[in-house]
Amino acid sequence: SRRDSLRKTPSTQECLAQLVEKTDSVTKTLYQRKTPEGVEIAVCKADMCSYPVHAVVNPANQDLKHNAGLAASFLKAAGPQLQNECDKIIKRGQLKPGDCVITGAGGQLCCQKVIHVVGPKFENLKKHGLKHKNLTSISLPAIGTGNLGFPKDLVASLILDKISEFSQKKNPKHLKKVVIVLYPGDKQTIQEITLLHCYLPAKYPPVSPLLI
Repeated sequence: SRRDSLRKTPSTQECLAQLVEKTDSVTKTLYQRKTPEGVEIAVCKADMCSYPVHAVVNPANQDLKHNAGLAASFLKAAGPQLQNECDKIIKRGQLKPGDCVITGAGGQLCCQKVIHVVGPKFENLKKHGLKHKNLTSISLPAIGTGNLGFPKDLVASLILDKISEFSQKKNPKHLKKVVIVLYPGDKQTIQEITLLHCYLPAKYPPVSPLLI
């Protein structure tokens, strides 16, 4: 009967729980530290499209056309709603390097918001992305190490410097976790960025040991 079929239909929470459970099998936390202000900084090997956080950072181009790389994966998971929202933003004008805009997450991404960042500058991510809309957790890739070809150790130190600076100066009330999510197959980037403990102040206590 219709009532029975409704009973068998899994709830949103059940679907998310199953997805997280599925994700956990391929997710590995490599390193975690916590700032004095209580913001946890972590490095993980995982699929960003299915890693559950409040918001993800998408390395975008100036036209917000998500047709390659990680951006294309986000669009595939989110569905056309994501591109439609981005197209409305672009009608007001093309973005510039360093610009940062925030949209909804569309369909199947395990987040509520997508922070689109036009590389290679990180200043606006700190200014607008990290403190926007009371976000509690954010995941981001190693922005700039792909097509832009920036040195991986430089990117690691820059990202961590901006997160640490934001935590120290703003003492955020809502943001509690920032995760650098690395593609499991990119061994070189993983090796470079898991050296993050070299860039973080000694006063930041480790939440977990380094695991490679």
